[in-house]
Amino acid sequence: MSPYATDSGDRSRERGLSTIPVLAMIILMMAVGSSALLTGKSNHDRAELQANATKALAVADAGIARAILELNRDEDLDKCGTIGDAAGDFAEGTFDVTATKIEDGRYMLFGVGIVNDVRRHVETVVQAGPGSHRWVYANGFVSLGDIDMKGDLSLDSYDSAAGSYASQATNSDGLGTFAGEKGILTANGAISGGNKVVIRGDIHPGPGEIFYPGGAHHNGVESSLQEPVVLPPPAKAEFDAAYANNRNGDIVGNKVSYDPDTKALSVKGVATFPPGNYFFSSIKFNGQATIVLSGETKFYITGDVDLSGGAIVNSTELARNFEIIAYPYEYDGVTPPTSPEIKLTGGSQSAMAVYAPEHYAKIRSDKGEVYGAIAAKQLDLQGMSLHYDTSLASNPPSTPGNGGTGGNFVAVRWRDASPALY
Repeated sequence: MSPYATDSGDRSRERGLSTIPVLAMIILMMAVGSSALLTGKSNHDRAELQANATKALAVADAGIARAILELNRDEDLDKCGTIGDAAGDFAEGTFDVTATKIEDGRYMLFGVGIVNDVRRHVETVVQAGPGSHRWVYANGFVSLGDIDMKGDLSLDSYDSAAGSYASQATNSDGLGTFAGEKGILTANGAISGGNKVVIRGDIHPGPGEIFYPGGAHHNGVESSLQEPVVLPPPAKAEFDAAYANNRNGDIVGNKVSYDPDTKALSVKGVATFPPGNYFFSSIKFNGQATIVLSGETKFYITGDVDLSGGAIVNSTELARNFEIIAYPYEYDGVTPPTSPEIKLTGGSQSAMAVYAPEHYAKIRSDKGEVYGAIAAKQLDLQGMSLHYDTSLASNPPSTPGNGGTGGNFVAVRWRDASPALY
């Protein structure tokens, strides 16, 4: 008998003992596999939840954007009954936004975005910006560059809400007659005068810059800015609305040339503009042109503005009733110049408010007058009587839904108000 031989019972015991580790290994592998499956499903569910949560946040923000658009256009776009409240579909989800007025020109927007039953909440505070109340931010005569003054030039102030300039120009001194002494000159660069310049009001050169009087008379405060003045672009939504819906075809006059394709306007005689919004790629006075305005009128202009060859007759004598809002936005068939300009000579009834942060403004005339305010990229002033209308800064912003005109509502605060688990 072989010394290595065993009986059958021994062999059975060996086989039984050898299967125990194999069974244990199989059980362990099954347990590990089940755990991996459970872990994989959990990770997949979590990833799907996170993906839906991210999408829901984007949907909520889309609803907020829709609500801001309603406020800017002063229009209930989704016909839900209230301007600023918005509801609708976006991408893979739905949104619902409620607008609550905090104060004039300031709203709290609460938006909910839902994607596959996952909800995200967003709170946004929006405030009326320069689009609707731009003259609170750009009061007086403002330049993003320098202000150069030459010739026989004067600046004073009046309040059109209190009556006409003539009714307030009851003060006089050795240098002439004037109304108020709250004129304002503000620049990011230097401000320079001349020996025939009379400034009744405050002068604010840019940070680190100074006022070079050059013999000018000045009786107000002179102080350099601590921070540069900012003139934000006028709201694109304003221009879009004027481009799509304007009164360009309602201008009355027998010497008016208007190209509906390029939206360029040329005036040679007398042109009457009914109250409303207009959109032009450019506007030019030729000869002794005159434009007549009788109510709240806004010119949205993307290119050059040349009103130096005529007169402006704003019969309301209210600067806020005639706004020239200029910015080089591009539209189909309308390509603005790279360095747009504004030229004005003013007149006895030229009450206006000009907001043109990308335009070089030349305001020149021997006896011209401008009542209101002008904000531009650069100001070149010569031989003018400038009368700052202080009511522009105090005129409350439009309130959507009560006859206002909307404006440029911008977000000033944003918060993710979602529950911890969405």
